[in-house]
Amino acid sequence: MFDLLSALNTRAAIDLLQQMARRPDPSTRKGAYIVLAWRRAGSWRLDPRTEAVAIDDLSNPLFTVFEKRDVARLLGFSQDSRPVPALIATLDATHRDTRIAAAWALGRLRDNGAIPALQACAAIDTDTGVQMACYDALADLGSPDGESQLRDCLQSVLRLSPQGASSRFGVGPRSVPANRHAERQSLATSHSGGTLPCEACPLTRAMGNAL
Repeated sequence: MFDLLSALNTRAAIDLLQQMARRPDPSTRKGAYIVLAWRRAGSWRLDPRTEAVAIDDLSNPLFTVFEKRDVARLLGFSQDSRPVPALIATLDATHRDTRIAAAWALGRLRDNGAIPALQACAAIDTDTGVQMACYDALADLGSPDGESQLRDCLQSVLRLSPQGASSRFGVGPRSVPANRHAERQSLATSHSGGTLPCEACPLTRAMGNAL
């Protein structure tokens, strides 16, 4: 059922998936969350009823930390800021992919109330992918330091001089938003050692493919 629905990009399929995401059975909700969470942004919006259930599942002990990654990402498709407190709390999740998904969702929701939490997470988290996700979200939220921090993190990870980063990615104060996807793709390749496709990298999956 989920395989079939994932291949369909119709309003009826999305509505059915959102109905399944509200069912009492956690395993059914998990399956629906996975399919919905990885749909391309801009093609649909999360139903407020589904949003309410997903917010609760973000702290549901029946969901593993990794399964909450899909819930966090799903909430990035919300039409309001109600998921923001739950997503901020998820920045402390034990799994890096879940923290990345939470930061990605916070950036999409455009609620400036998330800026202090994203700044704090970027400052204390030791995972480069999480730092990148936080800086990217901060840039999306209009934080003046977000783009420069994202650029600095890229240069550190890729061990490039500012000139090298600029020539390789076209990275400059005004060009970061337009080139951010290319930067993520290159970073994904760097992290995988060239052995994994970019779309298999958690950073790219969580932040790049849906933008």
